[in-house]
Amino acid sequence: MGRSSTKLRDLPEIKASLRAQLPRIELLQDIRLASIPVAEFPPVLREIWITLDALTVSVADVKIVANSKVLHHILPELVPPIDRTYTYNLFYGRNMLSISERDAFKEILTRLHRVVLAQKALLQSAVGAGWYSSETKVIDNAVVGYVIETLRVEDE
Repeated sequence: MGRSSTKLRDLPEIKASLRAQLPRIELLQDIRLASIPVAEFPPVLREIWITLDALTVSVADVKIVANSKVLHHILPELVPPIDRTYTYNLFYGRNMLSISERDAFKEILTRLHRVVLAQKALLQSAVGAGWYSSETKVIDNAVVGYVIETLRVEDE
């Protein structure tokens, strides 16, 4: 996984983890982040977190980064990828968390949801091929670009 020292679990273990979450994934599969009204967001966020928290993708105790990336590939219209270098730096000014992963995920996704709702038309117009495959990936690209250009943080 990039230049980090993250180690993934064996593929059969990852597959079993995903299969165990299949009922929740199926519940979430047709939901787009941009289509969730603010008032209906908390229960969806809770279901995403329960799913993310239950996955066993990485051998590390931390889950938010590896598991959000896996969920992004499975639920690309709903779950943006989260990383330490860009997402954590944008929200917390560093590449480590000082709050629980649950609280960080809730805060990050809630704020990104607000951005998606406020910029829905712009995001939809940017979706296309390659690195612009979904609204959540466009948001991720914007996070990376902003952190590199404005905060002057680059992948280590």
